[in-house]
Amino acid sequence: MIDIGMRMLSPRELFNAQGFPPDYVIEGAWEGLDSDEPTFRPFSKDVQISCCGNSVCPPVAAAIIAANCPHLAASRPEQEAHDAV
Repeated sequence: MIDIGMRMLSPRELFNAQGFPPDYVIEGAWEGLDSDEPTFRPFSKDVQISCCGNSVCPPVAAAIIAANCPHLAASRPEQEAHDAV
């Protein structure tokens, strides 16, 4: 058998390729936020990968909304500064 030297992408690499920001939390979820002792439930690598596979690329979603519902688009301060120039 010949190893072709390929590897699977990590969950973080997959989310980055989809266009999610680097600080987007994919490692787990907080549970019990309405209690005095919330706990963090980590997601397995398989769950993180499946979440990425079921996601919608944020840049694509933003482009669809901007094209179809410009009145619903939220303006960002950096975009307002760019538009003012």
